[in-house]
Parts: sequence; structure tokens; C-alpha cells
Amino acid sequence: MRVLFVSSANRKGEINPVVHNQGQSLLREGIDLHFFGVSGKGITGYLGNLRSIRNKIREFRPDIVHAHYFLSGALATLAGAKPLVVSLMGSDVHGSRWQRFFSSFLARYFWDLCIVKTDRMRKALGTGSSIVIPNGVNMELFRPGDRAKACQETGWDSSLLNVLFPSDPLRPEKNFVLAERAVTLTGEAGIRLRILKDVPGERVVDYLNASDSVLLTSMWEGSPNIIKEAMACNIPIVSTDVGDVREIIGGTEGCFIIGKDAGEISSALLKAIKCKPTDGRKSIEHLDSRTVAARLINIYEGLIRS
Repeated sequence: MRVLFVSSANRKGEINPVVHNQGQSLLREGIDLHFFGVSGKGITGYLGNLRSIRNKIREFRPDIVHAHYFLSGALATLAGAKPLVVSLMGSDVHGSRWQRFFSSFLARYFWDLCIVKTDRMRKALGTGSSIVIPNGVNMELFRPGDRAKACQETGWDSSLLNVLFPSDPLRPEKNFVLAERAVTLTGEAGIRLRILKDVPGERVVDYLNASDSVLLTSMWEGSPNIIKEAMACNIPIVSTDVGDVREIIGGTEGCFIIGKDAGEISSALLKAIKCKPTDGRKSIEHLDSRTVAARLINIYEGLIRS
């Protein structure tokens, strides 16, 4: 089976890490998979890739084209990709109204299948032509490790309490200001808020194992992989009720769902950092990337047969 993954790429031509990891899990299952990295930003930037993606489809002749995020799905639609599967990740449903409208329109009339990450996304999309498949996590890579060694790898002081903020603080929907305020309110001089940004995917595990808690203060998410990766490493979590985080952490001791009150978050952080390690890994075994890959393969085979 030949599968073409379509997704945005950075200036170095590197595919989004979550998409890349999903592709790697399919490659390990024997799928002949190629990546098409979309260069440029915004609608006009994506349209500049139209000729090259058509050439790629003509040369590779994939059995399935699987695009990730709304703009990649729209580009693949214009390129005439068939059968076309599109995964929406969160911002394309919970973000701007125009993206949600056009995502729903294309999912209903043009895409052969739309995959969303949570039931909340499916309801927001408002179309019956979508199914829920969360992103998987590489359980072989993300596993509990020695904290002192991880601190050496990251350059962090192991005598401090490290709280990991797993996103770009300049993105307003990540609400970094709230995270800063909450850490300050703990009143603990030994707590440091660490930012995870522009770190290669294979090194994220070191930053998790060097952390005493992960803090997610986002206004919205789809199915944030960092939460599943933290669970796989048995790291405590404090998170707003976004995406499928509540379902992922369940009743895991040391993991807390909080509102947007800085005082509430600071109290939860102080509780969380006393709970390391958690037993979160047991709760997400069903989200192993191999299990998710098997589901995708079954979907692809069904579309090809139809």
C-alpha cells in the first residue's frame, strides 16, 4: 500500500513532529509512505505548492493521500487527490470560525474521510462524516528515565523543581502569562518554569524526565501529544480542560484538571510535584502508536476496497 502524507514543513523542510511520528509508525508496519512537506504560510503560501503536489501524486501514484490540518487538506483537494483522508488537529476546528466552516464544508462534500482527535472536535465540526482517532504515542521512546541523568542532558539544575511549559510562549492560545502567574503564586523560590520549544522530537523525552510536572494552560487543544508523552514517562500533569486531556489522564493520581484561575493552578502544581512518579503509563497503553497505526491501516484498506 502506498500512502502520501501531506503536512506543513518548517524552513528546513521538516514535517510537523506529530505527523512525522505517525508516519514513522506506519512505515514500521510496512506501509510504503512518502511525505510531502508544504512550504509557505497562509492560503497564498499553500497555493504555491499546487503544481509540486500534483507532480508528486502523479509520480508516486499513492493508494491513499492523507493530509494533516485544514490547509493541507484544502491543498490536496485542489490537487485532485483521491481517496483523500484529512486529519484535523484542533486549531482548525476550535480556532477561527472561517476554518471551522470550510473544514465542515470540505469534510461533508469533498473528503472521503475526516479524522478528528476528540469527540469535542467532532461535535464542533457538526458533520457526521468524521471519526475520532487520537494521536498515538511512541511508548518505546517515551518511558520513565533517571531524573539526574535527564537534567544533565537538558542542562537543568537538578536541585530545582522544574515545571515544563510545553509550547511556544508567544502563541496567545497557549496562555503563557497564566502559567507564569501561577508559578509565581506558589511562593516557592526553587520552582523554575521551563519552556519546551524547537526541541527535536527524539529529545523531548529527556525534558520530560527532567521535569517535576508538566503545566498546560491552553485555551484550546485537539489531542496534545505532550500530555500522552508525559503520561508514558509517569510525569505529573496540571492542565486546563482542553481537547481530550480529561479523558487521557482519567483518575491518575498526581494529574489535575484545573480552570483558568492562577491560584487554583498554583495549588495544583504544589500537589503535583509531590506525586512524582505517577502511574500514568498504565492508563495510555491503548494509545500506543502501533495500535493507532493498525486502526489507520484498516481505514485505508476499507477506502481502497470501496
